[in-house]
Amino acid sequence: MENKETCFLQQFFETSKEKMKSNNIKICLGSEACDPDSFVSSLAIALHEKCVMAVNMSRVVFESKKEMILLCKMFNISLDDLVFIERPRGKFPLKIRIQGTLLRLGKEEYKLSDKILTLIIVDHHIPIEELRHFELDMIIDHHPLSDKSLFAKRIYCDVEMGSCCTLISKFIGHSLLSSKESKNEYFQSERICTNLAKMLAIPIVFDTNNFQKVTSHFDKGEYRQLVKIASKDQKVVKKEKKREIKEIVKKMKSARKDVAQLDNELILMQDFKKIDHQGFIFGYSTIKYPFEQWVDREAKRKCDNNEKKAGIYLEIALSDFRREHGLDFLIVNFKHKNKRFLILINCPIESMLVKSKKFESLNYKSLPYYKVEVPYTRKVIVPIMKKLLDKISEKDKQ
Repeated sequence: MENKETCFLQQFFETSKEKMKSNNIKICLGSEACDPDSFVSSLAIALHEKCVMAVNMSRVVFESKKEMILLCKMFNISLDDLVFIERPRGKFPLKIRIQGTLLRLGKEEYKLSDKILTLIIVDHHIPIEELRHFELDMIIDHHPLSDKSLFAKRIYCDVEMGSCCTLISKFIGHSLLSSKESKNEYFQSERICTNLAKMLAIPIVFDTNNFQKVTSHFDKGEYRQLVKIASKDQKVVKKEKKREIKEIVKKMKSARKDVAQLDNELILMQDFKKIDHQGFIFGYSTIKYPFEQWVDREAKRKCDNNEKKAGIYLEIALSDFRREHGLDFLIVNFKHKNKRFLILINCPIESMLVKSKKFESLNYKSLPYYKVEVPYTRKVIVPIMKKLLDKISEKDKQ
């Protein structure tokens, strides 16, 4: 990226730093998992709406996500210019959680309790619990909405799209394209638009696995449009730009798998969401670390050569994580050799879930887990869990 491009981003972030000093702030943030789709979506909307972009996770966890660090370096984004939401661990009353939540920007820390925020949320539709008392201005999402989304003033949702960046591209399309419609100053430069188009194109390829999994004609159509815009200032043909984007995605996916040196906390927090429903608080973590290697690593750390009992140490580590984060139960989802599996820790509806969905019970070195259908990602499992929790809640009321 050229110096002029860096100067543009720096101008936006410097303006954000000044805005953070105010008591009243409008922020745009993506999901807790903070994957490329959420990150780029929130940045693009923050630019478009001229508000502060916030990263919906701690800086320590973000730094462990090597695919995100690679993306930031590619576009000269310094982590010191990003606002990170730092939430307290443990199970505390909401009032205390709000008081303990910080907005961290470089060396500066701002107490959430001292701010009045207006929220724009992208790639999810329910604010984290510490932010739910603030005004919700807009939701842009490609997941099914819930009743908790009804309080938003503006809602843009399309569940057919494989990437939230597709939806974002359509939302800000008039600013990216050379049109007669009014634009804010950030979109006056064609070079800015070409680089932002490139940023938006990357997660579309990333999330749809180059259009091989969940996708729609909108994803393909917006991608073609973004590549066209991204190619304008680079003096390259669209085929070369597509090749470049695919190579970037390949490097990012490779970087994402490099987690073997991370501690258990970071492995679980890299793609983690906390859900509260019917009085239960549970965590859902999707991991990239090969399951069997993880089991063997934990046993080796404990200097235990008992192969038959090696899995116990990982189960203990997962149970410790659940307690430390104040969770009633924990779900760990992972893929191995094109098959999907779940580990359930302290789950009160485990037997109901296993029976109703016909999960296959397995055991690896004394660690119980389940083989499930490949499409059973978080997007599918969480609604199922909520329905089962509704059932037991209804029984308790009878």
